[in-house]
Amino acid sequence: MTKQEYLEKALEYVSKIHPEYNAKTDSEKFSLEINDKFSAFLHTPFNNSKNKGFNDWEKELEMFLQINLETLKTRKELTLEEIKARILPQVKPLKDIEYAKAQLKYLPAEENLFFDDFLADLKIIYVIDSEKTYTYLTLKEINRLKISREEIKKLAIDHLEKLPGNNKVKQVPMEDGNFSLIWEDNDGYDAARILLPNLYKTLRTVLGNEFYIAIPHRDVLVAMGANYKTSLEKFIKKEYEKSNRPVCGKIIKAGPNGLVISGD
Repeated sequence: MTKQEYLEKALEYVSKIHPEYNAKTDSEKFSLEINDKFSAFLHTPFNNSKNKGFNDWEKELEMFLQINLETLKTRKELTLEEIKARILPQVKPLKDIEYAKAQLKYLPAEENLFFDDFLADLKIIYVIDSEKTYTYLTLKEINRLKISREEIKKLAIDHLEKLPGNNKVKQVPMEDGNFSLIWEDNDGYDAARILLPNLYKTLRTVLGNEFYIAIPHRDVLVAMGANYKTSLEKFIKKEYEKSNRPVCGKIIKAGPNGLVISGD
């Protein structure tokens, strides 16, 4: 199924199931325009459906629409204090941010994404969390909040430190008696936990002064001792290639002087 065919089928489906949306297509944006208020960019459901051979594409589209339209509606109703309370960080590769910006290029400049540098081509992007998903924090919200870049980052990290999943690390025994540590809480912020201020101090007590970290995709963070570099590289390759939300395909070395992406 081509993108144009998918767009036409999506319109046919939505017009039949949700006539209240008054949906129209925009081929250039690859979106459904809902009630002349929201642009539902279809890149995500299209790619997810394509990876599954377009089996159950209607189900994939419906889930995408319900989650995202509900989130957009909720977001518009949030007060400034509620927005502040929901800001969290995500770690994204630059290519993902450029892709998202390309989708948003049809919107006013104030809707541009807000992000900071992290490691090499990895960036910290800020999101407004909700029950089922999150949306990107834009310059529009930043201007409304009237707080600095540094304050945004502090708020996001403070909220990250309070997530319940931080305490759900698994210790997996290795053959030589050491451990690997895995965060896989599936709360959407496992990879982002690499930003936790006390992460190195916590992991050093188990893994030693130097160790390796992997964040191949959004929903996992793995840390292993320096002796397991080859094993971790194999894990990263497998997880990175199969994920719909890849983050980093390289090992990240952690030591007393901070984090470095291996090979850079």
